[in-house]
Amino acid sequence: MVTIILGDATDLDTLRAAGATVAKAVLALSDDDSENAFVILAARELGTEAKLVAAVSSRKNLERVRRVRPDMIFAAPVFGSEFLAMALTEQKIDGDWLISRMLDADQASG
Repeated sequence: MVTIILGDATDLDTLRAAGATVAKAVLALSDDDSENAFVILAARELGTEAKLVAAVSSRKNLERVRRVRPDMIFAAPVFGSEFLAMALTEQKIDGDWLISRMLDADQASG
């Protein structure tokens, strides 16, 4: 059985109804970077111990989203341009680099 909660993910009542207070992770994966940042802020306000993951669609918003301190940032469009540039210049690309840049995990928590 799947339960679907409709509502504003930046609203505390919606997050509670979705189980964010007991969840293992809260994923803010909208195309709207500011909405994702507000979801992370709302989840922090709830005091959840869930891992907080925010997607970032635009490089210009990456630092702003980092300021709300998600545990992980999913930055696929940002990563794609870096990956392409490295591939075209024949720089060495290893698995650790791929994961750290795709998920922006190292930079998000620091």
